[in-house]
Amino acid sequence: KVEAALHKSEAELKSILESTSDGILAIDNHGKVILFNQRFGQLWRLPPSMLNELDDQTLLNHVVSQLAEPEAFVSKVKALYASDFQGIDTIDFKDGRIFERFTAPIDSKSRVIGRIWSFRDVTERKHLEDQVRQLAFHDALTQLPNRRLLTDRLSQALSAGKRSGNFSALMVLDLDNFKPLNDTNGHLAGDLLLIEVARRLVDCVRAIDTVARIGGDEFVVLIGELDADKAESTRQAAEVAEKIRASLAEPYRLTLSEGAQAGQVVEHRCTASIGVALFHDPTACQADTLKWADAAMYLAKEAGRNTVQFHTEDSTL
Repeated sequence: KVEAALHKSEAELKSILESTSDGILAIDNHGKVILFNQRFGQLWRLPPSMLNELDDQTLLNHVVSQLAEPEAFVSKVKALYASDFQGIDTIDFKDGRIFERFTAPIDSKSRVIGRIWSFRDVTERKHLEDQVRQLAFHDALTQLPNRRLLTDRLSQALSAGKRSGNFSALMVLDLDNFKPLNDTNGHLAGDLLLIEVARRLVDCVRAIDTVARIGGDEFVVLIGELDADKAESTRQAAEVAEKIRASLAEPYRLTLSEGAQAGQVVEHRCTASIGVALFHDPTACQADTLKWADAAMYLAKEAGRNTVQFHTEDSTL
């Protein structure tokens, strides 16, 4: 009866293991594989020959060959066996897959005798989360940061300025000759120009800087950590602003790809009015900084467009 009950219990356990969509593996403290289910073999793409005589070292070699960061994986496994940690993390693969890994110690009569591992393919879920995050913080057309992400970056720049004493620069750009393109050639041409403007802006700044589209034909450039000296920071910001102004003033050749105009090349000239505000004042706030740069941009419009204007202390908000 005892033997029959044991066989029944083992059969029930096997049935449970095979019914889950997670890959399950248990290994004792001596490296012996206690149990695994078919899903584990499928997830880790184990060849049938390996399943017949599965040992921990052969398994580890096969596993790490698929991972983006094999050394980190091995170090983590060793650390886990030396602790009683229980929790979840993720594993990145060379081919782009992402697994969620759960692990916990196996306890027998208050003694840890091994570890149980559970693996789940969360690649699609992670990609969907990335897409949602991208849509929440980036402009759908240009893929640039949107106003929401810009707000966060500006907050970081203000905090960094308080710590370092270095100036940062905020530039507000408004395109001068955008509406005629839309009116003449339609919104598709306008979208293509905005995408090209975004590309040129990104090419003009450092990777640590932020280029954002905050609506319509209005862009913002945040240049962080310039210099502690205001005159030197002004010179640096002016250099970047002029580089941007010259780049955006270059002619645009836009190849339409939809509708009756598909294949048509539209040539257009479009410049930008640029307002610049330097900041590092610990009392400055985001709203004021944006107002300063925006006011300077309108001064650039009034000065004839295709020009750069700096906010000064006596500028009117």
